[in-house]
Amino acid sequence: MKKEVDMIKNVATGGWLAMILWAGLITYLLVNAAVFANLVYYEKWPLQGDTLSYWTRDIALSKTSGPNQEVSSYRIQALQGVKLNGKDPVRTAFFALLPADAPSSINGHLYFSAITAFLFLFMLMIVLLRRTGSFLYAMAAPLVTLLPSGLFNPIYGLPSKLPDLPASFLFGAALFAIFSGKNSRKSELNWIFIAGLLLGLATLARYQLWIYGLFVLGPIAFLCGVRRYFTDGRHVSDIVIYPAVLVAGLGIIAGYFILTWTQQMLAFYSIAGYALNATIATSLKTTGVQLLDYLGMTAVLAGVLVLTGFISIRHGILSKANGWDALAILWALIAYPFLLFGIMRVESIVEQTYYVVPGLMIFLLAPFNGEKGNKNSTEFKIFSFCLILILPLAAIGKTYGYLNSENFIYPREGDVKVAKFQHDLAELVAVNIPQAKSAQPITIDSNFFYYARMMELLVKSKFNRDSKSLMIFQIRQSQWKLSFTGEEETDKSRIMKALAEKVGIFMALTKPLGDAKMNTFVDDYTEHLAEYVNLELAANPAVWEKKGAVTGPYGEVTVYKNRTQGH
Repeated sequence: MKKEVDMIKNVATGGWLAMILWAGLITYLLVNAAVFANLVYYEKWPLQGDTLSYWTRDIALSKTSGPNQEVSSYRIQALQGVKLNGKDPVRTAFFALLPADAPSSINGHLYFSAITAFLFLFMLMIVLLRRTGSFLYAMAAPLVTLLPSGLFNPIYGLPSKLPDLPASFLFGAALFAIFSGKNSRKSELNWIFIAGLLLGLATLARYQLWIYGLFVLGPIAFLCGVRRYFTDGRHVSDIVIYPAVLVAGLGIIAGYFILTWTQQMLAFYSIAGYALNATIATSLKTTGVQLLDYLGMTAVLAGVLVLTGFISIRHGILSKANGWDALAILWALIAYPFLLFGIMRVESIVEQTYYVVPGLMIFLLAPFNGEKGNKNSTEFKIFSFCLILILPLAAIGKTYGYLNSENFIYPREGDVKVAKFQHDLAELVAVNIPQAKSAQPITIDSNFFYYARMMELLVKSKFNRDSKSLMIFQIRQSQWKLSFTGEEETDKSRIMKALAEKVGIFMALTKPLGDAKMNTFVDDYTEHLAEYVNLELAANPAVWEKKGAVTGPYGEVTVYKNRTQGH
């Protein structure tokens, strides 16, 4: 008997080790594909998208001075930046473990993304193993997560600097953990606590995840408690303890962070949450369509086929499935979509859809859980074996096809023109930046879109000049309300003084092309402020020296240098 127990333990240990190695290998290949995508993309394509904002923000946060403005080691500077980061401080802290140039590197953020992807894959394997009892299925089915069409998109996918995909990996790991408890109160509470810890880590990777997580995972923990109440002595304490354990895990990791930043985050999103509170129809037409585009036909079909095979082979134990578990799985599937489209009603923000995927995965890959003792049939073993043969080929083919497609490798004519314009503008800015290194790099700003941030990256990568983008001039009225007043005449009276005091080089879109305004001015308010700034710059040559102009797809951009700055 003892030999049989030892044999079972050895088999289980070997299976867990195999899952760890398999998750590690998939993560390694996944991240290397993302590295390749960035290297190809940034060689030919223009800079664009919100990934730029997080890129320059990471650079700024990693160079934060101490309380007395002393110059510290880059590791200490990164840790100082953590205190100023109310959105995703764990990634900023992670930079302290990496080389000094990691924040400015196009792929420096992927070290942290790799950790989150590994946790996502490993926890998905664990939950599939515990719900099906099949190591082979647990290692095969997660490969479906490699099939979304937008996974390797450098603007909003894994290669990008956006924090949402890594945060969704951690959110998914927490969701998978909460379904991993099995057959005992102790097991269920242990895994719910682990889910709380992972949710806390997800919150440190994206502030609002504690809200999303409690909305999705809280009722699941409650349902687990209700199930235990009815199956094990009707202890009322179970209904309270199960959700409390989840909150405890969350609080241990992220409680202080949540309390510290809640007031500021509420204030920010109440003013600058421009994508919230659209109509449900608008949200579905924009963000909903973006979700479908991100997933793509291949991923959707693969998920449906796995679900169909799972049900058709294991339908015999469906009648034995626990009803409370089925209700929890259903909530995991619909909870976040209901929050996204029904409550928040988010308009045209694709990265907010990533948090749909974990619930979709648990529903498609393990929709019901049979009673203890159910053995997997030969048919299910064959099914799992086929998956582990077919899905890797599908994932490799999908990834190779995307990274070698003409749409990815070759920019369109309009993109080529934008890339040339960005290069020429960066060159003009760079020749006006001193070559000698300075403790305080010259500050730059612009009055159209995020071009100050773009130029900070380009003048460094292409011309080895240091600068710091400030974004004194805002790009939408809600942001003017945060930084100034949002009242046009008042903001006009303040903006030039702020620019003269803080900005060394200013890029002004002095002759905008009418048909390109949608790509440069988000709203009429910002356009009016830009026109005012253009007039003031031209009227004050004693302060603002004209250094040249570049013509591009958006019109003519004039570069001014502040004579009152010491650079």
